Amino acid sequence: MDWRTTTAVLCLYGAVKEFRPATPFLTPFLASPEKNLTLDELYSQVYPYWTYSYMMALIPISAALFGKLVAFGLGQTLISTHASNYLVLNQISLGAVCLVTVIAVFLPRVKSEKAKVSMRALSIEEQQNLELVTSSPKEKQLSYTQEYLKRSLEELKTCSKNHELLKWSLWWALASCGVYQVQNYTQSLWKEMQTDPDDVANGVVEFVNTALGAFLSLFIHHLSINWTRHGQMILFVTSAIVAGLLYVCSQTQTVMVAYVAYVVIASIYHMLITAAS
Repeated sequence: MDWRTTTAVLCLYGAVKEFRPATPFLTPFLASPEKNLTLDELYSQVYPYWTYSYMMALIPISAALFGKLVAFGLGQTLISTHASNYLVLNQISLGAVCLVTVIAVFLPRVKSEKAKVSMRALSIEEQQNLELVTSSPKEKQLSYTQEYLKRSLEELKTCSKNHELLKWSLWWALASCGVYQVQNYTQSLWKEMQTDPDDVANGVVEFVNTALGAFLSLFIHHLSINWTRHGQMILFVTSAIVAGLLYVCSQTQTVMVAYVAYVVIASIYHMLITAAS
């Protein structure tokens, strides 16, 4: 398959997979009389599965942001104009998931050929040692799974010597877990402050959040920052800001304050996750 076709199919898959206009209004829908779930049930029985299901998918980020942007904008428009209800948004989301299943059928197959290890940080001696490990006659007789595990172990040993890589990888893991928790439970927090359940701006907030995140992801590439020298201080300052904003969200009674704090938290995450990659 031509690389242009492959790229187009992958981007289409990423965009349609994230086209879920019901997402910003999921908590109001589940807590509405139609589903009649309590907030305690959402906290303990529903959202924990949603949180950890993120580990099962990895898709193109830019295409995903585009899909979210269009979906959140459409969802807020339909709710604000009273053109549909929460159930219709979930039906649209279900249709998008069905469509992306069809698109996935046309994704190119992954060839089971031996991957080549390419790491810029390796010294010449380490590269030679790694080549000996990955090209020995004994290893060629092993199964593909064993080959993959051995190669991954060698790469892990090499990466463990790079403290800069370890620092950003640890931040990536912890920050992603924290942001996913915020995204999954923030709607329940907003619901406590929203006086009119039929007049919510969750879609607008997610639309602005996604658009700003996409802009910052592109903007960070044009900044000339020595991340090796200043990266640790930047991570410390931004983490302190996020912690302060989370405290503000937990204490405020104004939904607009919670909206703004959420957008800032997500924007910081999108910006730094781009730098980490």
